[in-house]
Amino acid sequence: MGYLVALDDGHGMKTPGKRTPIFPAHSGLEGETKQGYMHENEFNRAVVAKCKAHLERSGINVLLTAPGDDDPSLTDRTNLANSKGADLFVSVHANAYTGTWGSAKGVETYCYPGSKKGRAFAAVLHKYLIEHTYQVNRGVREADFAVLRQTNMPAALVEAAFMDNLEEATLLVSDAFRSECAEEIARGVCEYLCVEFVEETIKKPDIRPTVHKVAIAVNGKLIEVSGFMREGNSFVPIRAIGDAAGTPVDWDINSGKVILNSVVLKTTVFVGETGYAWAREVAAVISHEIEWDGGTCTVNFKG
Repeated sequence: MGYLVALDDGHGMKTPGKRTPIFPAHSGLEGETKQGYMHENEFNRAVVAKCKAHLERSGINVLLTAPGDDDPSLTDRTNLANSKGADLFVSVHANAYTGTWGSAKGVETYCYPGSKKGRAFAAVLHKYLIEHTYQVNRGVREADFAVLRQTNMPAALVEAAFMDNLEEATLLVSDAFRSECAEEIARGVCEYLCVEFVEETIKKPDIRPTVHKVAIAVNGKLIEVSGFMREGNSFVPIRAIGDAAGTPVDWDINSGKVILNSVVLKTTVFVGETGYAWAREVAAVISHEIEWDGGTCTVNFKG
């Protein structure tokens, strides 16, 4: 019969409050949406549809818990997955902090408290999302969400980005980011189930060409590990910068918290096991200045 994975696009198109703030006129995004904002379910359902295609191409059966515009109750969703004997449950969401434009950002993946299988599954999904979307790493977390509590199978809930952060709302609206999230979730599912992920024959749109490597220098000396630039922001390798500047570094890869010179950094991104942070934040913490050599895109930290 093969594996069956339940995919849940969180909330419904008409669920009150589950949307971005109104996009500012200067952003250009108000022209990409019918009403000047994005319903959360627009992102959720797009990711689920794309993820479904990836999984089915890889030989995995898919159950949609909310296939229409309505918002089935959480109990209806979990009862359906349980009754069909689904092997895994994935709920896709976009996050929000205050509901007005703010600075909260990043991806976090949830499992039910104390569920070893749930945490293992969430960790695999999170690993792929962090490595390939270049989002701030908010870690794998536990929560008593109904879709995690009421399911009989390992379950995870993904919060891919913040709807009330304008930079991340820009990603949530884009087909490239939706495609990336869908593929990484599907890859995580395949790894957890020990099923080979079957690549698309037609190449998908990619958000990664907007990420460029950046050479890094400390006090005029190039270091071995490069940084990268994403959406106009430069990110630097924290450990390498700390070692070169003689500044203590500590971090917890599971929670995504990185401590530089006794200060918790806010914009941590993990690519594999290498932690990066926004260059200007790192510079502020270690009291160095940033200079750019536009020809080589070199960042200099000078004491």
